[in-house]
Amino acid sequence: MFIVFCYKDMHTVINYSFANLALTDLTLLLLDGLPTAADTMGTNFSASLGCNIPIYLQYVTAEVTSLTLAFLSYDRYQLIVHPIKSLSRRSPKTILKMFAGIWLVSFLIQVPVALVAGPTASGSCSEFYLSSGEQYFFAFETASLYCIPLAIIIFCYATMGRKMLAAGPRSSIRRRRSVNSILFVIILYVLCWLPVHVVHLWMAFDPEVEPTDALYTELHTAANVLLFMNSSVNPFVYTLGGPSYRRHIKTLAISIVKCRFNQPDPRRQQSISRRSGAERSSDAYVVNNRPKPSPAPSTNEPVEPGSIQCSSTWL
Repeated sequence: MFIVFCYKDMHTVINYSFANLALTDLTLLLLDGLPTAADTMGTNFSASLGCNIPIYLQYVTAEVTSLTLAFLSYDRYQLIVHPIKSLSRRSPKTILKMFAGIWLVSFLIQVPVALVAGPTASGSCSEFYLSSGEQYFFAFETASLYCIPLAIIIFCYATMGRKMLAAGPRSSIRRRRSVNSILFVIILYVLCWLPVHVVHLWMAFDPEVEPTDALYTELHTAANVLLFMNSSVNPFVYTLGGPSYRRHIKTLAISIVKCRFNQPDPRRQQSISRRSGAERSSDAYVVNNRPKPSPAPSTNEPVEPGSIQCSSTWL
């Protein structure tokens, strides 16, 4: 997120989308991953936070993730199938407004979660604690979080595939690369999020399955681990998959190392400041009576774009 918002050459649709996905990954791990890990150790940490709002925000971030991936696919579809029409809709301000709209829509779509989530009789948190309507709730969530965005993605990529095959070698290599990188992120999402939806539907539609059953608990835990692994791996996929990210990471690393090792020794500075007045006067006399040398050529090196400027307070 830092790289995308601090470097102007990264202000593109795909990079803004990856930054938005990174934000949802971070939010999901903080709101869902850490409390779930704590609950697994028997602390019941989720209940101490209150069940409704944390679970609601978890579903909101999941909705933002799926809608952002659908938007990315639609953006690539527009760029390849309708390149002229899409030019006027690709400014940074328009894209940021689009993502703000995605967050707003996600908050609205997932309002039912805040109404049905709550503590169970045992005191633990549950996405659905009411006595009836569980099938409708998880069917709605599976459709909004998974099926509908996936249908949009499949349609966009199927249409793009036909267009790119028809173009043949004339298709831009850079455009193909961006499409492939997005497709890889989507495949990871589809594979990692499918188990959790299957487990929820199984529990909702099978009357013999209870949330406290050992098999259900093990499968649900495994599905959650896969989901959290996806959120943990995604930022590495975003950054290491693109040459621009790798270049800026290298620039940042070099700048930080230079700033770290070019700083003056604070102990030497303190020693100089503590010299007696007589010593400083003597030094001044010698300097004033010494022939003035010709000015030395400047040794300032050109600053590489994107590098960090060292200062006395840096690191």
